[in-house]
Amino acid sequence: MKAIIYPKPHCWKYQDTPTPQPGPEDVLIRIKSCGVCATDLHIYNGEFISRFPLVPGHEFSGEVARVGDKVEDIKVGDRVTVDNAIYCGNCEFCRNNKEHFCLNFRSIGVTQNGAFAEYVVAHKTHVYDIENLSYDKASFTEPLSCAIHGFKLLGVTPGAQILVFGAGPAGLMLLQLAKYGDCSLVVIADPNYCKLDKAKELGTDFAIFADRSDHVKNREVLLNIAPLGYDYVIDATGKPEVQENCLWLVKKGGKFLVFGLAPNESTVRMNPYELLIREITIIGSNCQLYDFSAALKLLKAGLIRVRPLITHKFPLEEFGKALEIAQTSHEKLKIIINP
Repeated sequence: MKAIIYPKPHCWKYQDTPTPQPGPEDVLIRIKSCGVCATDLHIYNGEFISRFPLVPGHEFSGEVARVGDKVEDIKVGDRVTVDNAIYCGNCEFCRNNKEHFCLNFRSIGVTQNGAFAEYVVAHKTHVYDIENLSYDKASFTEPLSCAIHGFKLLGVTPGAQILVFGAGPAGLMLLQLAKYGDCSLVVIADPNYCKLDKAKELGTDFAIFADRSDHVKNREVLLNIAPLGYDYVIDATGKPEVQENCLWLVKKGGKFLVFGLAPNESTVRMNPYELLIREITIIGSNCQLYDFSAALKLLKAGLIRVRPLITHKFPLEEFGKALEIAQTSHEKLKIIINP
């Protein structure tokens, strides 16, 4: 089969590689759609937990091509998506309902070969029927499940005021979760007017231009909307300089969610006195934990709109163009690879 290979950081190849073979409890899936994620860029840059060589791609959907001898409820031709996170079930974290911290954690497209390819193999317990959902929409199940996990960690209460930094795909899905979570005020901030227009289309109450060179001015504008600060502030940019300024916008007793993935050597300065006096809670959100079913239900019901987030589509052989746009374009949102 054809696949994209990362042989080492900062290097990729489009080449022939053996088609994976399903075991007795596995499913072979013909990939129809796979999203390009910011995590794929971190992996490409050698900044994540991946080992090389690797076939990347973890946000995907496709058609069942073959099933193992012990697979009964999944059939050839089924339209499916896959939970890429794999847990051992035996370590201390797995035995305490914290499987996403599994000491033997694996992930399709992150630590083992993924879906920027014509085929991928997954265990039957990780395969979900997408029914009539389009393949492109179904490829958003994984990133939406991550957004749901972060939202659950915040414990958002009805009537809350929420601020999201970053109007990329993650930020725009978090925005929609907030709107359906009975928040009284949802504000999104981003330095790109095209993305802010998309946020308006998806229902934000305020879409605020964030000047990269003037965080003090940004703070003033945002506090003019919510003078006491926001109950919940979410960073979906992964930029340390943004995360530092998020803390000043959290209301006393409020929560700050670190959702965007920053480079692993990044540091953030904060004022411990302010954290103490204002009793601010800082929460990290790492991947997702059994949130696939909820994500699929929201997508099937059309409650979370993802079609407007797709700005580019490429065949597998044009992965280089997709990678270049992912790295350089300020206008792009979600890039889809259709092998």
